[in-house]
Amino acid sequence: MRNKDLDPKIGIPLKVITARLEHVKFNLNGLMKRVEAYAIARQNSKDPHECLISGDEWTYAALDCRDPIWRERMKRTSTIMGVQATGQEIPLSFINQLPCNIGEIITLGSWSLTKNIYRFEDQVIQMLVKTEYNRSIPGFLLNLPDIAIYVQTDNANLYVQNEQVVGVIFAKNTLNDRKVLFTTVYTDTGLAKTITMHFPDDDDFESTVEDCMTDFIDTFFDEKNLPDEQEINTFMELQKKLINLILWFSQKEPDLRPLTPETTQARPKLELIKRELRLFEANKYKPTIVGTETNKKINEAILKRDEDLKSGNYKGTKKPHPRIPHWNFYWLGKRGTKEKWVNHWIPFQIVGGVPKEKGL
Repeated sequence: MRNKDLDPKIGIPLKVITARLEHVKFNLNGLMKRVEAYAIARQNSKDPHECLISGDEWTYAALDCRDPIWRERMKRTSTIMGVQATGQEIPLSFINQLPCNIGEIITLGSWSLTKNIYRFEDQVIQMLVKTEYNRSIPGFLLNLPDIAIYVQTDNANLYVQNEQVVGVIFAKNTLNDRKVLFTTVYTDTGLAKTITMHFPDDDDFESTVEDCMTDFIDTFFDEKNLPDEQEINTFMELQKKLINLILWFSQKEPDLRPLTPETTQARPKLELIKRELRLFEANKYKPTIVGTETNKKINEAILKRDEDLKSGNYKGTKKPHPRIPHWNFYWLGKRGTKEKWVNHWIPFQIVGGVPKEKGL
């Protein structure tokens, strides 16, 4: 679906993302060609990557565009400093040449290969981000339907540092061979912040969002402008809310309504064109409405609750209230013997209050 064909409520928030993508492409001319080369090398090697290329290779591709001889300069810098270049971290002076942080290059670049758009129904997204998730979070729950997903949040009433959060791109990738969840937050000012957290193992039932968070929250890797404790806490609290959006996609049937046939296509991959492997930026948007049926059930349940309250069908002082859909974990067995975790998706429901016929 072309941009001009999108519903305005989808197309308008999208402008922030498209502007950022054009900014990156303009300042990193030839980025996709460099990414293509790394993806081909990966496919021809014995070490393919589930996201086509790693987060490190996205960084290398960006540096290739900005400074074609950065590797040579890095070797010279390493020699002068008296350390070996092999396995050395890229100096901040190199990273700061890029037009944005590497987290955004990874998330925005990965998303450009798919261009999916997920828009939750207003009431559903507002309910999901109302609370913070900081319980245990095994890796299998963070189940992204693509290498990166863009979720519109202009209808979520989310704010950070007095700016409205209008969109988020989530991407699962690796840095230094470690799985990482990248969350790039876009605000109504057009600025972006990237939050990262180490991806927990599938059998890790102890680590929480806070345990997995890193201090990678900044516009640039500027050692003179590192995030302070207050900023880290601010974005940590935001991440706990945003995690609820990812968890939605781990349901067996996550209530999705694709608006185009392209939405159901496979993940991005290299294509064989005239006997050559090629990688292309997606040329159409793939919008999906999330939570349509859930929204109907919420409205019906709340309407019935309100009617029951008006007609006096409840006794006591505790008012029936909505229970937010969420994951819940149950521990079975004695710890240290045959223990195991069982996870259940708890759907929306009206809870609390005692109907008169049950309270008699």
